[in-house]
Amino acid sequence: MSRANRSAVTLIEMLVVVAILGLLVAILLPAVIGAREAGRRNRCINNQKEIATAVNRYETAKQRFPGYLNGTQAVHKPPQQPRGAVSWVIVLLPYLDRADLWNEWMNWRAGTPYPVPTAGGPPGPVIGQLVCPSDARDVHAGPLFTPLSYVANCGLPDGQSPPMVDTPASTVFVNAYPAIALSQAMKTSDLRDGASLTLMLSENLQATEWFPTVKPPPAGQLPAARVATEADVGMVWWPVARVPSSNVWINQGRKDMVAVPPPAIEYARPSSNHPGGVVAAYCDGRVEFLSEEMEHRVFQSQMAPHDAAPALSGMFVP
Repeated sequence: MSRANRSAVTLIEMLVVVAILGLLVAILLPAVIGAREAGRRNRCINNQKEIATAVNRYETAKQRFPGYLNGTQAVHKPPQQPRGAVSWVIVLLPYLDRADLWNEWMNWRAGTPYPVPTAGGPPGPVIGQLVCPSDARDVHAGPLFTPLSYVANCGLPDGQSPPMVDTPASTVFVNAYPAIALSQAMKTSDLRDGASLTLMLSENLQATEWFPTVKPPPAGQLPAARVATEADVGMVWWPVARVPSSNVWINQGRKDMVAVPPPAIEYARPSSNHPGGVVAAYCDGRVEFLSEEMEHRVFQSQMAPHDAAPALSGMFVP
């Protein structure tokens, strides 16, 4: 009586199968990663489209663009009291379908700080449209973490010595705090080069928070609110004679994450985790992917609403 034939997988056959599987993974993995990144980039594009639409709705209602800093007043009576300087994000909340947060901001009790989470409680409000899905923001984690991936066109950097003064030729989002600065606020008609050629928003990995805080706080205390800076919520351009470092170029120094805000002003430029460039929005609401190979002269000219103005003559990188 013969024994039944037994089949077995030889070592060579097993190695062939493993090799084939490895080859398939090597072929498919880049495609899967690319598809995931394409999805994240499309989400980023949609985020900026929503923000740009909100900015243009604000400009239509107010006849001016928001400042990167703005003054607000509480609505409680009597009397109305100033609430201090707030970022461009906060005044856009009603136009981003977040009237709940806007009402919370405007109605808090006089003489008390803006409501903050208790120690060990949940983080501050996170607004989905303000965060690029490709961003890694864990270095900023904290009780008042209100993450911000997108920055506004703030023109020339403030606070420099000697000073560089913004004009309608150089910026879109001015410092509109205190209220007297509103006379300098920009409107669509000031965009002499045209809304389609003037940058409004971009990504920046070193952007901090739309409601910035001091981190870490003193022992036993909650974080205290601080005024946002251009480096927190904006991007700037530099005249050729004043460029501080190569970090002002698109995506340069993008891995130099800063754990404690605010970062240095030279990081107030476009940067992202998207391979090859950044997503940016123009003042007409159009959103494009800007290559990190873009000449700095081109980037500067798109930041300035009127780069042919005499005041800017000779200020660009050739």
